[in-house]
Amino acid sequence: MRRRHYHRPRRWSFRRFLIRLTVGVVLLLLVSTTLVVGGLRWVDPPTTAFMVLHENSSRASGHKVPVRHEWVPRDRIAPEAAYAVIAAEDQNFMNHRGFDFGSIRAALREYREGGRLRGASTISQQAAKNVFLWPERSLLRKGVEAYLTVFIEWLWPKQRILEVYLNAAQFGPNIYGVEAASQAYFDKPASHLTQSEAARLAAVLPGPVRLRANRPSSYVLERQAWIERQVPQLKRAGYLEGVWASPTGDHTGQPPLFPQDGVVLKHRLTPASGDTVRKDLTKPGFFASQEGMMTTLIDLHAADESARWQIVNDGVMGGLSRSRFQISEEGVAVFTGEISLANNGGFASVRRIPDTLEMGQARGILLRVRGDGRTYQLRLRTDTGNDAMAYRQHFDTTEGEWREVELPFDGFEPVFRGRILSDAPPLKPAQVRQLGFMLADKAAGPFVLEIGAVALMD
Repeated sequence: MRRRHYHRPRRWSFRRFLIRLTVGVVLLLLVSTTLVVGGLRWVDPPTTAFMVLHENSSRASGHKVPVRHEWVPRDRIAPEAAYAVIAAEDQNFMNHRGFDFGSIRAALREYREGGRLRGASTISQQAAKNVFLWPERSLLRKGVEAYLTVFIEWLWPKQRILEVYLNAAQFGPNIYGVEAASQAYFDKPASHLTQSEAARLAAVLPGPVRLRANRPSSYVLERQAWIERQVPQLKRAGYLEGVWASPTGDHTGQPPLFPQDGVVLKHRLTPASGDTVRKDLTKPGFFASQEGMMTTLIDLHAADESARWQIVNDGVMGGLSRSRFQISEEGVAVFTGEISLANNGGFASVRRIPDTLEMGQARGILLRVRGDGRTYQLRLRTDTGNDAMAYRQHFDTTEGEWREVELPFDGFEPVFRGRILSDAPPLKPAQVRQLGFMLADKAAGPFVLEIGAVALMD
């Protein structure tokens, strides 16, 4: 007699169900976010989360103050508005991919050293917050903001991000968008904003409810003046060259406000690692020793670059040498001070905080420097501990004269507290995490070293 085979029914598994449910929810979230954020690349948002919250709060309070807002396309916004908000809020806007990790690290470091916790949000993050989210600070909101920022940077070109930001940013208690702000405060369209007026509007962005463009406080006026000093530098550096033209209403014959998607933009200041800078002998920040292009290693024009350097003098060993480090508005770093030989001292140095330095296939480091005739050292570190070994190479300077210095990687020697380590491994450029400058020529007296650029020998 033939036996019948029965298939045992599969047991219901809560764990399997939970996994499938989670995968389904995640996929639904990703697809819906892509559709919503991607759609706003071409469709202007009819409103924003901040405007909706304002309407609801004024309705609940019984004192209805209507929102003032008018969306205008990017060809009806003066370039001064774009320059002003970039100068004020995010000078690395064209270089990052939504997050300025250098500014974040600098803000955290200042907070740990006793300062207040300042914001480090990029224009991309602020666009995500203004369009989709709520104003209160919380970890939940920052997490959702970061999530949306990734999609915005992925799906929108930089031109669209800036256009949405200018139309969604809050400039007053009930004023949203640069067009409404321009009409309210200056009685003119955004296409006719002057540099001073655009700087005034950008100055109130940190606190648009508290700060007023029509009744500026001393803080707003000081911030406006600072922005106005920054904007000409952005223009001279060609920050938005080929990206922003005059509004169509000016009939300048300029190209459209923004090029088509996919066109290579000439928008950077001194570019970040991996980009190239054009030669110009008349400027301290540019190279001219070789034909072709040079790859920048350290962007001395970055808004927070000065905060990334720290002084380490012989005071750590009882010495009395003094030094300071600052970067000028022109993007020239100045390392200056006075060497003292008292208490067996005799050196001053400055180090950049540890970071990932993309060396690629470079053969060494190129410097553009102007000194005082003394001999300095460039130091590289693969181990960033306080007592770690360093790799050094000396370079001479000519008093009052800019010169280019080539420092091949195979010329760096391993040292520890001034002693050469004969048994140490050779420098591996891919492992370098920190660089710095040192003066240790055992000669007392003042010194000054100007650094116009730090690049790679391709």
